[in-house]
Amino acid sequence: VRLEEGESGMTGTSPWMKRGAIAATVLVLLVLPLVLPAFRVGQITKWIPLALAAMGLNLLTGYNGQISVGHGALYGLGAYATALTVTEWGVPYLVAILLSAVVCFVAGVLVGLPALRIKGLYLALVTLAVATLFPQLIEQFASVTGGSTGLSVTSEQFVRGKLRPSPVRFDPPEWTGLAKDQWKYYWFLAVAGVCVLVVANLVRSRVGRSMIAIRDNEVAAEVNGVNVSAVKVFTFGISAALAGVGGALLALSDAFVSSLSFTV
Repeated sequence: VRLEEGESGMTGTSPWMKRGAIAATVLVLLVLPLVLPAFRVGQITKWIPLALAAMGLNLLTGYNGQISVGHGALYGLGAYATALTVTEWGVPYLVAILLSAVVCFVAGVLVGLPALRIKGLYLALVTLAVATLFPQLIEQFASVTGGSTGLSVTSEQFVRGKLRPSPVRFDPPEWTGLAKDQWKYYWFLAVAGVCVLVVANLVRSRVGRSMIAIRDNEVAAEVNGVNVSAVKVFTFGISAALAGVGGALLALSDAFVSSLSFTV
């Protein structure tokens, strides 16, 4: 325990070293858009949605030991939830992201229910079926989703003095002095930062310790009072919600979604 907490030991990592590494990472992330060309900033911005989806998958598989090969479907569900709520309802971007997280959490809970009875290869096959069926469902409701043709993500904006539907964009406030690509990067980075803090605190909580206990020895965890069923389903839901946030950012980044983007 002392080694993990960095209190003593040659191989232990000092808390100051950890904090320094975190500070250096944050500093690099903040400076990147100020020193790179717009093209590179745009590339890095598109990595952020994928990073969030990967973080959700890591929470499920790395910390809880459950296998999922169907997270692409949840990623896509988040993208379509945001695309439709922004385009059809005109909701603000942040509200759309929260709605996508809620929708994907519910979907994740439903997908995670079979995990109470099956595991390993069989659970992987169930999640693979979800990933396989998702593009077909999008095609089935092409009148709403746009199918393989795709759906443009638009919002009401003033164009030449008139309020018209236009592709979503991230115009920086004048006081920031930032270019559009830089403002968009910081906007996405802020959302990702909140998600990282939530996950970091979750992992350190009692629920997080329960996740790890189930991964290491499910029977021993249950004997020690861990509600295995509840933790498994909750983890699936949170993992799906993170994938949904990533998908939401993808839809806002590209201002376009298509079933061809979410194949297996």
